[in-house]
Amino acid sequence: ELPEEALYLVAREILCHPEAGLIYSDEDKIDEAGRRFQPYFKPDFCYDLLLSQNCISHLGAYRSDLLRSLGGFRSGLDGTQDYDLALRFAERLLPGQIRHIPRVLYHWRAIAGSGAACDQAKPYAYEAARRAIGDHLRRVGEPAEVLFTPIRWAYRVRRSLPENLRVSLLLGPGITAEALGRSIERIRKQADCPESELLVIAGGPECPKRGNEGKEGVRFLGPPAELTGPSLWNWAARQAKGEVLILLKAPVEPKAEGWLAELVSQVARPEVGAVGGRILAPDGTVAEAGVVMGLEGSAGAAFQGWSSHSFGYYGQATVTRNPSAVSAGCLATRRAVWEECGGFDEGYGRDLWDIDYCLRLREKGYRIVFTPYAELAYLEPPASACGQDRERFRARWAEVIERDPAYNPNLSLEGGGYSLAWPPRIRRPWRG
Repeated sequence: ELPEEALYLVAREILCHPEAGLIYSDEDKIDEAGRRFQPYFKPDFCYDLLLSQNCISHLGAYRSDLLRSLGGFRSGLDGTQDYDLALRFAERLLPGQIRHIPRVLYHWRAIAGSGAACDQAKPYAYEAARRAIGDHLRRVGEPAEVLFTPIRWAYRVRRSLPENLRVSLLLGPGITAEALGRSIERIRKQADCPESELLVIAGGPECPKRGNEGKEGVRFLGPPAELTGPSLWNWAARQAKGEVLILLKAPVEPKAEGWLAELVSQVARPEVGAVGGRILAPDGTVAEAGVVMGLEGSAGAAFQGWSSHSFGYYGQATVTRNPSAVSAGCLATRRAVWEECGGFDEGYGRDLWDIDYCLRLREKGYRIVFTPYAELAYLEPPASACGQDRERFRARWAEVIERDPAYNPNLSLEGGGYSLAWPPRIRRPWRG
């Protein structure tokens, strides 16, 4: 069912953006009594989320000449033809040609026998969707395995680990030697990349060198005392030998096998600038699953405080997607990209330089990736932000703070985000 303003808003989008090839909207569900529920407020076009779930339908408006040139819907994909079509359109269009209207323009009827009412209603559709994603990846020349996930309608794309790619893990200083020593042990034990080194930034009394010095692949760095924040991490990156740099700003332990291979296989993609993992707090809740711009006035950790067992809003705490930024709690980037960007901006003090780095990568056309399949846990709470850099950050990134394209203006900017905004943060266009 369409609301009365749906076609008006689609037509308005076409007039404002004649280059558009695909337009999609937010959606919700409606039961037989006319009650609406479960609104899905989506981000602007997010390629990795599209590989994880069908975030385009519904409502979808497709450019007819491109639709005809692609041969229309493909047969043999019952229950998922729209998903397959969106993937094929994404192959032909630039990201800016895929437009998102952040309003509910489709009410999906949740009636007996429909997919909206029950995930089990059309089991054949999920296998068809997995095939459609695999076909898309083959067409774009990206060999990968498409796997089912615990969420019935979500998928994981697992890529191969590139050969002979040297990786440097940069581990920040801890508050206690005990936590840092345990982190070193756990990271070494679960470093599943053969060409990797661990650089520990710790020159003070908290440095647990004893028992770790001389161990293969572990080096201790004693930075100059005056270095802090981005200047410290730039210095550490220059000491590293790897083509991939992975920043871990505080002592962590891996929670999932394959975490390092996942980070490296994602960041090795040429279009990707930085990758972040899912980080748990010492109490077991989510500490970070990507970053949302605008939270608490500047930027904040997505899903912070949510249960680690929660899938998050429409699965977004547990599927691969493209946030605007990830933090140095776990940040992987290629050395060549770091050099292209001029390193981390040393105009910042202790805070927000990592978020600034990701936003500068986005300006250069790189994607930022969040992957839940690289899961780590803080062994002690990281140092809290002091707030001294917020004014500089807000002045530089006011536009994306006001409207994060990887989020939705119908969602709240409080806490860990992803609750409904009240009062609403957007106005109907015909009301100015």
